[in-house]
Amino acid sequence: MVAPKLVSVTDLCALRFCPRALYLRLVLGFREPAKPVMVLGSIRHKVFEEANEVEEALVRGVEAGVGRQDVLASFESVYADVLKRGVSAFSSDLQRLGILQSDVSAQLSPAVLEQARQRADEVLSFSSKTGLFGGQLWDGLSPKIISELYVASERLHLKARVDRVEVYGSEYVPVEIKTGRAPSEGVWPDHRLQLSAYMLLLGEKYNSSIKEGIVRYVSSNQQRQVVMNPFMEYEVKGAVNDVFALMENKDIPNVCGKGYCTVCQLGDGFEGVLVRKASY
Repeated sequence: MVAPKLVSVTDLCALRFCPRALYLRLVLGFREPAKPVMVLGSIRHKVFEEANEVEEALVRGVEAGVGRQDVLASFESVYADVLKRGVSAFSSDLQRLGILQSDVSAQLSPAVLEQARQRADEVLSFSSKTGLFGGQLWDGLSPKIISELYVASERLHLKARVDRVEVYGSEYVPVEIKTGRAPSEGVWPDHRLQLSAYMLLLGEKYNSSIKEGIVRYVSSNQQRQVVMNPFMEYEVKGAVNDVFALMENKDIPNVCGKGYCTVCQLGDGFEGVLVRKASY
């Protein structure tokens, strides 16, 4: 296999989790069969991407004299419709896994509606401070949101799809949305590495100094800041080199020993369970 010129930011975190699992995927072309958590993640990404696409119409609908509850209801209604379409788009995957669409909607709905309310309040707060409404509100709105932004860098040998980028004039803040639990303080180490890579990629793309990133733990409604510092670039570059080094190995790494690593639990019988890409 010819090593790719660019590695994914998610591969940096995957290497820390389990070198063996990453090797099987990147070098030998194996992947796990679709699991509920994977499909739910795909639906969530699609929902927030589409919600961002319809935001202009929502913001332009915020006119003088419209009450907060009406604006919240408008955002919630649109986000709920987007969720319904997102779940429907993955109906075949859900059916194959034996998951009801109604169960998925019920599981994702609280987080989606919370995002709708948060964004509505951000828009209303900006409108209150500036006195702008309708088209003028949309034109002047800060932050604006870019969802599912693809970024890549030949210099860094990295590529990524960032969940959300908040744009404050000429400043860009990457936001990673996580559904798992938050640590007692700060962010988990792999989330810090992920945000560090995003900040470097965005800095190069926009020729701008990215000062911070955000991890949003939606299940606990907590937001944690990651402040950029020079050591982060060394960490990211080191992780990239480690991924390339892994791909040059002749032998499959040993099992990682983590009880929750589903790939290593398969041991040497992984070929009977994992799916191999046709191109390999």
